[in-house]
Amino acid sequence: MLINPETYALQLEPSKIVVDRLSATCSGVYSPGDYSSYQFDLQSQNADITDLFSLLPSELRQRLAPYEADGTTDLHVELERRATAGATTEVTAQLEVRDGAFTHHAAPARIEGLQATARYLSTDRGMLAIESRDARLGSGFLRISGDVHDLSHPEVDLHIEANTNLTELREFFAWDTLEVCDGQISLNALVKGRLH
Repeated sequence: MLINPETYALQLEPSKIVVDRLSATCSGVYSPGDYSSYQFDLQSQNADITDLFSLLPSELRQRLAPYEADGTTDLHVELERRATAGATTEVTAQLEVRDGAFTHHAAPARIEGLQATARYLSTDRGMLAIESRDARLGSGFLRISGDVHDLSHPEVDLHIEANTNLTELREFFAWDTLEVCDGQISLNALVKGRLH
């Protein structure tokens, strides 16, 4: 860490850190003053997806608990606060998933071969952009791309393509209330609107 003796600004040279189980490199600058500012950069490459899941809020981890995840991720997070009155911290995060797989503990069906990119921006009440280039769901495929704006009152604009066996879909989502669910589903849909 370097300290500027005139301005008392701190500069963090690239350093290895571990956040829960995620190993990353962190660097940044902090400038004190009436309106302090900072810019930090956090990067993790070739991390196991389960290490990344350990950072999720407990409520989301509980929702994902029935699923086992596997795969490799790259994560890049930038935190920035400008030296102005009323400034808030802006967060930009990008996640790249390679060879991802998700399996429900109680079912043999799984999503695998997931290649996806997600980008999050905290400005304007949050925005999430998703692009899955490929994923296999059982013997079929699944692709999702689009945006979710205003994460507190989500407005979605998603394009979903899927072609899969309904039995495999039922098994993956553990729809135990359905006694019979068989056949094939082929889907090319645009989902646009508000969800709350």
